[in-house]
Amino acid sequence: METKARLHDISFDENGKQRVTFTLDRRIEMGDLKYTDVRLKAVKWREKRSLNANAYFHVLKDKIAEKTGQSATEAHNQLIADYGELEIMDGHLMPIIIRDDINWRRLEGLHVRPTGNRKVLDDGVMYQVYLVMRGSHTYDTAEMARLIDGTISEARELGIETATPAEQERMLQLWTQYRERTRAS
Repeated sequence: METKARLHDISFDENGKQRVTFTLDRRIEMGDLKYTDVRLKAVKWREKRSLNANAYFHVLKDKIAEKTGQSATEAHNQLIADYGELEIMDGHLMPIIIRDDINWRRLEGLHVRPTGNRKVLDDGVMYQVYLVMRGSHTYDTAEMARLIDGTISEARELGIETATPAEQERMLQLWTQYRERTRAS
C-alpha cells in the first residue's frame, strides 16, 4: 500500500510512546493491519516520473548511441553515470568493486559511476571502485528532469534534434498557421 499523505500531528501516549498521525489523500483499507506490527517508511512525496519522460530519454539515448557508435547499453550506462542518481542505503553510498578489465558501460542491469580509485587485491588482480547508481525507473519527476536535461545537452553537442514529439507538433501547427496567414495576405 502506498498513498500520498501529510503529517498531521505528533503526540505521546500515556506510556510515553510517540504517536504520529497522517492525513491521507484517499481512503485506504487497513482493517487487517489494525493492532499488527507493520513496517512504516515515511519519505518526502515526489511525483513519479512519467512514462513519456522515460520514453523521451530512451529515444535520445538511442540517437546518442547511434551517433557515437556505442551500443544502447553503453550510452545508457554512461548517461546514468553522468546525470543519474546515486544509490543510497541507510544514509550511505553503495560502493562496488569490479575487475578493471570489465567494461562497466556494457554491464546489463547494473548502473555504476567510476570513482577513479583502483586497487590490486590479494588475488593480484587490478580492481576499480564504483558507486552504484539507481535505475531511472525509480526516479521522481525532478530526478528524471536532471537526467533528461543532461541527455539533451549531450544530444545537442552531437547535433541531434532534441525537440519532443509534442514540441514538434506545436512547431508544425505554428508553421501551418503562419503559412496560412501569409498566403491569405
